[in-house]
Amino acid sequence: MKKLLSSLCLILSLTACDNQKEVQQSNGKPVVKIGFITSLTGQFAEVGNNTKVAIDLAKEDVNSQNLDFNFIVEDYGYESPRAATAAGKLINIDKVDSLISWSSKGGNVVAPIAQNSKVLNFSISNDKHISQSGIYNFIHWTQSDALVKKFMENIDKKNYKKIAMFVVEQASLQHDSDIIENLLKQKGIEVERANFSMDNRDFGLAIEKMKSKNFDAWFIALLPPSLDIFLDNFFLKEVNKPILSIDTLTFAKDKLRLEGVEYVTIPDGNKELLNRIKQKNNSTNFFGVGYVYDVAKMLMYTYDDFYTKYKRIPSSEEMSEALLKIKDFDGAVGKISIDNDRTVQSQAVIKKMTNGVPVEIEE
Repeated sequence: MKKLLSSLCLILSLTACDNQKEVQQSNGKPVVKIGFITSLTGQFAEVGNNTKVAIDLAKEDVNSQNLDFNFIVEDYGYESPRAATAAGKLINIDKVDSLISWSSKGGNVVAPIAQNSKVLNFSISNDKHISQSGIYNFIHWTQSDALVKKFMENIDKKNYKKIAMFVVEQASLQHDSDIIENLLKQKGIEVERANFSMDNRDFGLAIEKMKSKNFDAWFIALLPPSLDIFLDNFFLKEVNKPILSIDTLTFAKDKLRLEGVEYVTIPDGNKELLNRIKQKNNSTNFFGVGYVYDVAKMLMYTYDDFYTKYKRIPSSEEMSEALLKIKDFDGAVGKISIDNDRTVQSQAVIKKMTNGVPVEIEE
């Protein structure tokens, strides 16, 4: 019996040792591993590769003297199963201290995995389902409330009486469109809405129907590839009405035909950051890069501050508590704060298509 107990104790002891995260050293400094799950291939590859550059620039700018930050990047190609695989690999094989996940599609998959594994996950998303997954999950993106508020402020400057809405069946787009539809109707604006599946390819009849009713403006909440098919039909049928949108037009392939169109969206980041990314990747598709840069910096600064005080790497729970204390942080997208719901609050902006590039309008 004593031998059996001794053996069990030994096994439990070894298991406990295996479950403890070994703190590696690099150049005499403890290493903090941060996994970044982004989309380096697929329809958002250009954006994903720019976010990877944003990570590199954030690390360069922080330049910690106490810790060595090792960012491990995994491509999930904007495919949910691959996001789960990437999270599992980063947590179980690479033994990362925390994660950054790109978009609602990736974040919603990663969130429960991170929560169950007690690994911090900071998602570049406005989907509150992610931050509601538990104390290890945070989100950074301009929230729907701010986007809708900016959209309605812009509507108040117009004299629209009738607005057509085209909305794809995607959770966040449906959510924002529901709010906008109700607010428009409260203002006495006539609204007619058409909903479409994510893979819809035929907009011809719907556009003909709406065109015959002579709406003052057309609100679209679509994603590629349906977005570009819709725009092909819109211009082919010479609708000649103002296009309204939140975020959507950022993803249009042919932006030159949208010259002069204004829409509500998120801030990309300060001009200095965007110029540095352009120099690295020769790209002007900066959608969301400022958020990635901000999250990487907030994580690094928080780890560094904790290590300075306590001479050890914080646990995910300790990091969660420390992040909640961040207020008025100088982010690439402006002053940002993290609220008690583990959501970063930031503002919306208006952009105008200029020579095929969305340019932020200074108000």
